[in-house]
Amino acid sequence: PVLIARNMQIEDARQVGADGSHLKLTLTDGWETIDAIAFRMGQFYDELPGYIDVVFQYETNEFRGNVKRQMNVQDIKASEDQSGI
Repeated sequence: PVLIARNMQIEDARQVGADGSHLKLTLTDGWETIDAIAFRMGQFYDELPGYIDVVFQYETNEFRGNVKRQMNVQDIKASEDQSGI
């Protein structure tokens, strides 16, 4: 299923990939913190606000023997409320 999460705080963001074309994010809703990958969205790195709404699918990420659940982000927009409430 495709899901939406609103008002997610960006705890960490970095560009990844050989040319920085992807975003690797750490997001929190205040209760849970989760990693997210946003393929072909690296160009938005300098414009990321503190809080975002994301459209995503959950997936399993296996990297160097570690298996974790992560969000595979399909779309990002700035949350209307940037205060975190």
